[in-house]
Amino acid sequence: MRYKYPFLIFNNHQKTIRDVAVRELCDLVSDYSDWYENHGLVLPRDFANDPTGWTVALQKMKRAFCLLRQDMDREGELYEAKKKWEKFGEKDGAKIEELNTEIREGLSLFGKYLLDLTDDSNT
Repeated sequence: MRYKYPFLIFNNHQKTIRDVAVRELCDLVSDYSDWYENHGLVLPRDFANDPTGWTVALQKMKRAFCLLRQDMDREGELYEAKKKWEKFGEKDGAKIEELNTEIREGLSLFGKYLLDLTDDSNT
């Protein structure tokens, strides 16, 4: 069931919580992932002995948010997979599923490790 909240209506267009979250978090996650690769220090317990694994996890989070935002902006791989064959009444179902799998993985990692995104990237 979809609820309508006044704060989710922009320019007479209904936004979902997902839309708002993706727009607000995409650049933050992307910048944090890029910064962490060169300057990060704090590792989640699951990656205590695997800093490269944590960097890869951050990159997956970044990719998930970027794929979703690009789709919302009507560009990028996911949007193209949905629209490329539209004139023929088709979609690239395999590509869409592949990208959705990446998105689910990245967002799952984000949710799982949200409490660990504590390195101060302003230093």
